[in-house]
Amino acid sequence: MAGKVKIFVYGTLKVGGYYASNFDNVRIDVKRAMVPGKIYDGAGYPRLRLDDDEKLVYGELHTYEEGDDVLHLMDQIEGYQPKGNNNLYNRKKVKVLLENGESEEAYVYEYASDLSGRAKVVESGKWEI
Repeated sequence: MAGKVKIFVYGTLKVGGYYASNFDNVRIDVKRAMVPGKIYDGAGYPRLRLDDDEKLVYGELHTYEEGDDVLHLMDQIEGYQPKGNNNLYNRKKVKVLLENGESEEAYVYEYASDLSGRAKVVESGKWEI
C-alpha cells in the first residue's frame, strides 16, 4: 500500500498527544471525526472498543503520506502484529463519521484484551490529551 493512508486516532496519537510528533512530517490532513463505540481509561492511555450502541468516540481522522511506513510505526506503537494473536490492539478498517455528516473509511486500533473490571468508560467519549 504505497501512497496515502487514513487513520482514526483518539488518544496519544491525536495532534498534541504523546506519540503525535512522530508523524508531524507525514501528516497532511486532520479532521474532527467519530466512530461508534466506547473509550476506556486504563493505565494512562485510552482503550477503544467498537460497538453499535448509541455512544460515540471522538477523535481525529488523519491522512498521512508514506502509508506503509506510517502503518509499520503505528503497528509498533500499538502492539499490533498483522499475523499475531497476542496483540495489544488490533488494526481494523472502519467507517469514520465526519462532523459534516459524511463518512470515510480509515484504519483504527481497537483494544484487543478483556476490559471487564480493569478500565472505566470515559462517558464523554473524548480522551483529553
